[in-house]
Amino acid sequence: MKKAFLLIIFAVLTLFSFAQAFAEEKLIIMNLFQDSRSEAADEKMKEAHPGLVIEYREMEDRHALTTHFLSMDNEMDIVCFREWDGIKGMYAAMEGALENLAGYPALVRCRNEQFEVWKNYTVGDLWYGVPSCPNQSLFFLNKALFEKTGLPLPDIHWTWDDFWSLVQELEEYNSAHQTRYALLMDQSISNIAAQYAANTVDYVDKSHAFDDGIFYQMMEKWKSLFDRGLIWDYMTDKKQGGIHKESDTLMICMENSFSSSGITAFLEGGENNWTRYGVRLLPRSERLLPSLVTGFELVIPIASEHKDLAVQWLQYYMDAGKTGDIDALCNGGPLYKDAAYLSAIKENMTAETAEKTDLWIYGLEHSRLNPYNELQHAVSVRYWWQLRDGQITTEEYVAACVRFANQYLGE
Repeated sequence: MKKAFLLIIFAVLTLFSFAQAFAEEKLIIMNLFQDSRSEAADEKMKEAHPGLVIEYREMEDRHALTTHFLSMDNEMDIVCFREWDGIKGMYAAMEGALENLAGYPALVRCRNEQFEVWKNYTVGDLWYGVPSCPNQSLFFLNKALFEKTGLPLPDIHWTWDDFWSLVQELEEYNSAHQTRYALLMDQSISNIAAQYAANTVDYVDKSHAFDDGIFYQMMEKWKSLFDRGLIWDYMTDKKQGGIHKESDTLMICMENSFSSSGITAFLEGGENNWTRYGVRLLPRSERLLPSLVTGFELVIPIASEHKDLAVQWLQYYMDAGKTGDIDALCNGGPLYKDAAYLSAIKENMTAETAEKTDLWIYGLEHSRLNPYNELQHAVSVRYWWQLRDGQITTEEYVAACVRFANQYLGE
């Protein structure tokens, strides 16, 4: 009798522990900014799995998101790598720390409904990341100044040859009319160096092309434009007392802007003068694709114990993006091929931003990942600033880029 009673107690406790485990089943999502898409995914998950707890966590020490951590910590089910995480997602995938999302038909279906920016989050046949909030570097054209000078607006799919022709035409105009119009405000980085690095550095093969001679010629010409006052950046200009004006500059190169709010602070007159600006992607060449993409990527760590739940949440998250709501883009551009979705987005825009949609889509289909990592920073910021300010020569700049790339890729 006593033995039977103990068995009953054991059975009750076992059932209770199982029920408690089910009730406390958690899906843990790391470092993701919550928005309308995540809220929609959460709602659908809770409908499908009553009792499921979805917990969002923020890791203050972002350096802790190492391959080892992703391989061993079974509490993380979905991790968001943000643009300033560089290529941690790619390295983690190369080291086998991330789930191959290509093995899940539901996610492949969602992926195939998007433009091909997702290819930036692959290593061979391994698709490791769901793109979220992609941003591109864009040239904003001062239409009023183009009209005033009579210089032709760049073609939609302009090339670097077209760019250098525009340089010559602007210099001829300035000489003939005794003006000092600038060609480009280039933020505080060298976007041409960033474009070259994004297109020629292979983090899988651990190779680069900074020493092929083309990079030297390109940066020598770029530095010359800066010396002649045809290119300026707002940080240097502020130090010099604001000698340049956006109204006297043909183009502004900015990253991270699909909606006008992303560049309002850099345009004279703010949003009221938004209609003055057209847009172009970066010039392209046979070697350089015209679009540099940054953004967030969502991954599933290999150690997750809730992969099926994570996959289902990602599916709902991706589907929730097809709302046509401009506010749901989160500073990124449209991702989906669906005609009704694109039409709905255009209806929520001004004519100028609607015009930009087709260009944006072309960029997503012809893009390279522009990671915020130490190599990209060295090439397009640190060493570029030294070259720009005359602290080093172009030969020394290229040598520094080669040396840093060899060290960085050899680690």
